[in-house]
Amino acid sequence: MKILKKIVPIAVMSLLACTSFAFAADLATWQDSLPGADTAIVLGESAATTDNLGAINIASTLSTGAVGVDAITGEAEKIEASNNKLNLNETFASVEVGGFDDTELPLMLADGTYRADDGDDFDYTQKITFGALYPEATFLKDSDSPTPDEPALMIYGDGDKQFLNYSLRFTKSAKSTNTSGTLDDFEDSSIKMLGETYEIVGADVATHKITLQLMTGAVKATLNEEEEATYTIDDVTYTVKLDIVDSEGKARFIVNGESTDALIAGQIHKFTFDIELGLTEVLYQDWAGGKRQATFYLGAEKLTLEDTDYTTYGASDYIELNNDNILDLKLDIGASFDGTDLKISKIVFYWNPEDDIFMTKDGSATFPGLGSFKVSFEGLKTTSEEQIEIEPDGSHKFELTVPLESGIASFDILYANGTGFLGVGKDATSKLLTNTTDYCVAGLVYDEDVHRYFIATVGDPTYESYLLKANTYDNLNNYVDIIDAVTGVTVCESETNGSTCDVGDIVINIHNVNAGENQLNYSIAGTGYCDRIYTEEGMTVYLPVESADDQGASGFRLIDTSGNQTGLYLDIWEEAPVTEIKDATPFNITLSMSGTSPNRETTVSITDTDESGGLLGYAEIGDTDNYAAYSNFSTYWLEKTGGNQNSVEIIYPGEEGDVSAYVSEITASIISGAATVGGKVTPVMDTEVDETIKGMNIISVGGSAINSITADLLGLDYPTYGTDDAWVEATGVSTIGEALIKIMDSKYTDGKYAMIVAGYEGLDTQRAAKALSEGTPALSGESVILSTVSEEVVVAS
Repeated sequence: MKILKKIVPIAVMSLLACTSFAFAADLATWQDSLPGADTAIVLGESAATTDNLGAINIASTLSTGAVGVDAITGEAEKIEASNNKLNLNETFASVEVGGFDDTELPLMLADGTYRADDGDDFDYTQKITFGALYPEATFLKDSDSPTPDEPALMIYGDGDKQFLNYSLRFTKSAKSTNTSGTLDDFEDSSIKMLGETYEIVGADVATHKITLQLMTGAVKATLNEEEEATYTIDDVTYTVKLDIVDSEGKARFIVNGESTDALIAGQIHKFTFDIELGLTEVLYQDWAGGKRQATFYLGAEKLTLEDTDYTTYGASDYIELNNDNILDLKLDIGASFDGTDLKISKIVFYWNPEDDIFMTKDGSATFPGLGSFKVSFEGLKTTSEEQIEIEPDGSHKFELTVPLESGIASFDILYANGTGFLGVGKDATSKLLTNTTDYCVAGLVYDEDVHRYFIATVGDPTYESYLLKANTYDNLNNYVDIIDAVTGVTVCESETNGSTCDVGDIVINIHNVNAGENQLNYSIAGTGYCDRIYTEEGMTVYLPVESADDQGASGFRLIDTSGNQTGLYLDIWEEAPVTEIKDATPFNITLSMSGTSPNRETTVSITDTDESGGLLGYAEIGDTDNYAAYSNFSTYWLEKTGGNQNSVEIIYPGEEGDVSAYVSEITASIISGAATVGGKVTPVMDTEVDETIKGMNIISVGGSAINSITADLLGLDYPTYGTDDAWVEATGVSTIGEALIKIMDSKYTDGKYAMIVAGYEGLDTQRAAKALSEGTPALSGESVILSTVSEEVVVAS
């Protein structure tokens, strides 16, 4: 059966259809051509701040993706409830509590009416329900899985545990008069299960034992004795001749020159060319002119259902397909006998796989025996993704890279010597100012001779963080400028005692400016913090805080400055506020000193690596010395253990991931519209572009006067300035307020792309990059000239 259950717009279908093929170089689809995981953003070594801001905008765009639409042909239903999507570490049953019936799968699980051979009708319903423990969405490494050398996202079913079951239940029990062990009213009738019509060619009963024989097939036909006909199945032609029908009710066939045995109704024969013929009925009239004919299935399937004790469910009950036992299926026929009639109330197939089931992306598992439906896994979808890294910076520092409200920040959060920790930040004269919440509200002292940065964070409702620095000046008037350390932009200028500085939704109270001592006393209004970071997508990272107390060998983010402490835990929460996450728990990242004093070095590790710590599938990826895990929230954790100094990378989805799993008919086609997530974009200076970078997609930001890769892509000498005729001829950009965006096949590597974002001035480059990342105005073609005179960028030509 094939139906179009969900209609997808042609434009979406066209886009999905393109995902397996190379894209044409077109600015309309630049994000598809330049995925972040294989893209380098190249800046000139002496690039202006405005060029850097443009690169940040582009990188942020490539770090995110949008959930697409699944294109479905045929009957299929996703495992999700109206208010509950399937997440990692969840079972199908926990989401689809009641399973599926004709509401979800109206053809395959349609309500029906069974008509017995005596003409009595019995209504029935059909249902698919899931095991209590499996199927489960998880992240797992297993030697028997499709990815034996590395952990993978998958739908998993444990061997010999219930995976799911299919049931057919009669509203009023179907009954048959018991006559000499044969259920006469059931034989020679038919019933529709899972969209397939089965003829009951045999029905027998003994003491608490029922045996039903059902048959179906690709082609059903009736032939007279010595009659011949041709049938086509799966593009193969079969010539079938009914050779003999005898008085004992037996029939013999010849198919493509090969003969069967003499068959009786209910028997099948398998030919050497791998197709079965099943006999359902024989008519033999022993008089002149009487009919001699047989009805049969070609491409036959015969199911034998035997419940050895229909009053209980027992493991000895079995199902056979074409005389072979289906080991993965158990059977339960619910029945009763009142002395006259045998009454059947239900037929249930229990799928208890003997071996583990592993379904990685684009994989499926078919219901055994009947083969009438499948369970498939189409991948994990996330609305957006961002990357956080915690890694050693040299031998004695720890660096945090994190996306903040104004862009991606990289800064040292802890420094040490060969013995232990010494302070928060880069060194004793470049500290990161952090403290507990109470002190943040009461007022902090930022000393330019000691501190390099300070953190400003606000909680409910916006959850924003900024990495800032202060510059005090004018000993008479005591002014201070507050600077966004990520963008280099002065966000508040010439503030003085008693004033306030607004940074996004954060209000900084300026209590006292002492320019002579290079000091600023400040606090953060409202729900302000200076000991934590909220990432752009909402992950919370608690930062180290210096303490006068001796923390000994290890502590929870508090450090003393004695140099004796060698371990520290950073608490990381998924989502702010954490109340939005079911069963929310913090994760710990351990910052520690490895080796022997006085030669210890910094190293980073994931503290809790088993499921009790909230992570799934922590395991090595091949022989890479990299260990991967997922949280229930769908955050990806990667611990890099090569060498003496480990590091941790976190890919955070912003919202809980959506595991895309389906139950569908066998012929259903599902094209997943999952997010195209770029992952990490590689930033690099033009002077550092090597063969590895040239093997990637390249986005070159900045003109040919400050970026040698831009010059090379345009075929110009480096440096070529905006006033040079060669620049104007190559770009069409001739004056301030203009910028070029051009996409092309990479000149360095076949199958890769290169894009140039370059303005006449740095501000033009920044505005063009922002327009590109925001999609306004819409761009198309291989090259456009933008008017960047104002922040409202338009296409000039």
